[in-house]
Amino acid sequence: MAIRFTKDWGSAFIALCAAVVFGLWALKATGTLIDKDAYQNLSMAYNLVHHGTMSLDTDRRPEELRPSRYREPLPVLTTAAYLRVFDARLGGKPMEALLEGPNAKLLKHSNAPWALLLLGVVALTALQMTGSKWMAGLAIVLSYWPLSTHYDELYTEIPGAALLAIVSYLIWRVMKDRRALNFFGTGLAFGALILTKASFLYVAIVLIVLYACFELYYWRDSGRRRVLFRSIALTVAGTVIVIAPWMVRNQIHFGSPQIADRGGLVLLTRAIKNQMTAEEYVGAFYVYAPYFLREPIGFVTGFKNADIHAGGPLERLRRNANIENDEPAADEGRLKDVISYYYRAKATRAPILAALNAAGHPNPLAEADAQLQKEAIQRIKADPGKHLVMTLPFMFRGAIFMFPFFCVMLIYAWRRREIPLIGYVLPSFGLICFYALVSHFIMRYANPSAPIVAVCAVVLLHQWLEHRRKITLKTEGVAPASI
Repeated sequence: MAIRFTKDWGSAFIALCAAVVFGLWALKATGTLIDKDAYQNLSMAYNLVHHGTMSLDTDRRPEELRPSRYREPLPVLTTAAYLRVFDARLGGKPMEALLEGPNAKLLKHSNAPWALLLLGVVALTALQMTGSKWMAGLAIVLSYWPLSTHYDELYTEIPGAALLAIVSYLIWRVMKDRRALNFFGTGLAFGALILTKASFLYVAIVLIVLYACFELYYWRDSGRRRVLFRSIALTVAGTVIVIAPWMVRNQIHFGSPQIADRGGLVLLTRAIKNQMTAEEYVGAFYVYAPYFLREPIGFVTGFKNADIHAGGPLERLRRNANIENDEPAADEGRLKDVISYYYRAKATRAPILAALNAAGHPNPLAEADAQLQKEAIQRIKADPGKHLVMTLPFMFRGAIFMFPFFCVMLIYAWRRREIPLIGYVLPSFGLICFYALVSHFIMRYANPSAPIVAVCAVVLLHQWLEHRRKITLKTEGVAPASI
């Protein structure tokens, strides 16, 4: 019996786009040094694999390692699993041997499962939203660029992008069919994203409240309200099931259940940057602009590149105003010697950490972060108006294109009464607003939302093409249904 093969060029196009994008991402992996945030993620994963403790300590004996919650746990767990899988190649080597060279390159391919998951979710979402395999392939292609540099890192942007894509897709689904199982699945996805990007906890709470308000406004009968309460309960239950073990662990070790530290340091960095002068405030739009926009913004504002360097009026806005001195001065707690706003928060933390370590505090990093958070909140409370005004340059810095795009998408979806599409956009929109409000918002924070932009773009393109097709058919006197 002969087997018939049918040509499915659309599916082939999706597969080709996914293969090309994934291949280009994979080629980005190099043996360059794993440092900073990525080093912290690797340290926690390495200690978990070799010593059974998720710890940042790299200079202590195994029995002296202190538990840490400085980084979110899910990316650490997946990196640890990767180390286990490649134990023969990576697992038996000392930590220092993994930081650079061929071993580091192999480690960076731990991004591969997340990247493949992301591409699959993007394709599925675009396909279901448009019904077009060609649009699904295009969405994959559009997802490439903003995340391309992150494959060569052990940061959390690619895992965050994959999980944000899942969360957004599931919200779109529940707003379409409101099935109980999808609400529970959305809660599970919320929990996974929170354990990857702790900031999403606050966004998830707002999303649940907005959903409740929406349903209560449009459905006022008691039957619908019972469905609403069940839906919220299932979502919350799914979230709690995922995050509760980690929060209990943190309560036991640190005396508080928060997901991750660093919030205090980031918030104090933002509070310190709120002290910009009027000149620096205007100059921030020049400093924080993409390079191709600096010249026109400089033409309008009068600033030039020399103003950013040492001795210039905008030197404090540089990450390293004094490249030779700022970072070591911050590490040593010499606040008066630090020029840049960025390193002043770290210089403030250094003496607190030193005092806690000298006193033998069991969790000095967590305690120092808590103290920084209290100081940051006090500073912001002292001038909340200035804090809100400062949100604008940081939104410009982190989401110069994404924020206006999502605003347009929300208005477009609202005018067309496409409520599921609003639900799809809101998680990314919420994260961007959160980062602009409470952080110094570097562009990396917004990059996980890039695949959401890609899907929205192909949805808009598809709807425009459909509109044009209908106009053409109407002009030719052909009913669209007959095509």
